[in-house]
Amino acid sequence: MSAPRIALVAAGGALVAAWLAAATTAPAGDVGVAAPPPAAAVAGEGTQPAAAAEELAADMERLRQRREQTPALRMSARNPFSLAPPPPPRPGTLDPSAPSSAPVASRRPPASRLAVELIGIAMEDPEAGSGGTGILTTPGGDVLLVRTGDRVPGGYRVDAVGPSSVTLVDGGGARHVLALP
Repeated sequence: MSAPRIALVAAGGALVAAWLAAATTAPAGDVGVAAPPPAAAVAGEGTQPAAAAEELAADMERLRQRREQTPALRMSARNPFSLAPPPPPRPGTLDPSAPSSAPVASRRPPASRLAVELIGIAMEDPEAGSGGTGILTTPGGDVLLVRTGDRVPGGYRVDAVGPSSVTLVDGGGARHVLALP
């Protein structure tokens, strides 16, 4: 930065600081000081301190009675903080609350655990049932348009595209059917 630019920035900063300081302070003549109320006004106009104390006690008793007459709060049967029961498990998924006798490592993952999910099917000739395109999504949000014979992430090959499902074959020859939800 050049010297004139530094001086200009410093002068601008000083002007802003002076403007803020002037805006937050009031001149001494504008501020009025309230005088304390006279002692007679505190106790009531022309009343004695004992009479004011009796009046105060009567007001307090009237307020206590009024508070006791208020209706009690009714408890509602609805509880907005209770949780809804969990939805039933979808077909083809494991129920986590069901006891398992087989070790977890020996189970094959269900079809819903594949790296892709079927979200739609486009058929060229619905009456013939052939020539369809499967619309799949990956966990990363990519959309794949697949036909019979195409490769799918995760090592799968599309074996068939039907009117309501897509059949995948993994490297070991196992078939996995993805049905429309």
